[in-house]
Amino acid sequence: SSESRHQWREEAQELRAFADRHDVEAEVLLQHPSPADARLIRQRRALARQLRVAAVQIEQRAEQMQLGLTGESD
Repeated sequence: SSESRHQWREEAQELRAFADRHDVEAEVLLQHPSPADARLIRQRRALARQLRVAAVQIEQRAEQMQLGLTGESD
């Protein structure tokens, strides 16, 4: 339904916002790095990448729903 697609797209936007926040946090840590921060920076950036991938997947699913595809034939 149109409402479901809208919800999926909103969820994708939220994931991107979380990803942006993690990227900003990583950048802040880079401003005054300590050896302990290196692992945290890598984790923040990895999480941001994963969130963006998930957002793309959710948007693709919403697009499939809009086109009337189930994705079961993939």
